[in-house]
Amino acid sequence: MAVNPTWSPNAPVTAQKVILDANNNVQQWTSADGTTGAAFPNWSTTLAGFTPDGTGGWTLVVINPLTAPPLTGVMPLPPPVFVADADGLDPNAILNDMVSSFQNLAGRTLQPAQVERLLINLYAYRESLMRNAIQYAGEQNLLAFASFPMLDYLGQSDASRAIEDAVREGLKSSRIKGVEAGSQRTEEVANIVAMAVAG
Repeated sequence: MAVNPTWSPNAPVTAQKVILDANNNVQQWTSADGTTGAAFPNWSTTLAGFTPDGTGGWTLVVINPLTAPPLTGVMPLPPPVFVADADGLDPNAILNDMVSSFQNLAGRTLQPAQVERLLINLYAYRESLMRNAIQYAGEQNLLAFASFPMLDYLGQSDASRAIEDAVREGLKSSRIKGVEAGSQRTEEVANIVAMAVAG
């Protein structure tokens, strides 16, 4: 039997049974034991939405991100930029700008092995490191870009702990077959974890 079987007409259903609907979303039977109807249900596409069927009904518990309808009224934001001058984070642009500035002020062309050029190379490298550190520090204050341990400071420790617990329980119960590549489809593991976190 598949991890998430599909819907069948006039079939017996036990409480909490999970299936994949026609949209590849995960639906859970939220009624007492019963039977499905004869006609194909009109599946809800809203998370926690109820779909009546036969003697009970299904609740949408996981939306497949590949089939989710696009969000309306929400524009995806570009990645934040905290260093917004012409050179940005590009070390070559920083170096070229510093060499050009020096050559204009000194009125002469620098050669690659000259002491001044080597010193400018060092300064450009340090400037590049500083700019990348500023960018990274700014991103760590944004939930979408933060990483450990900043996620904990941003109040996401409960969410990350819930995901870890769901994976641990899935491994203990053998619903998740292992962590090795190829042991189980990623989509199946994602559905198992999402259902456990959703409660």
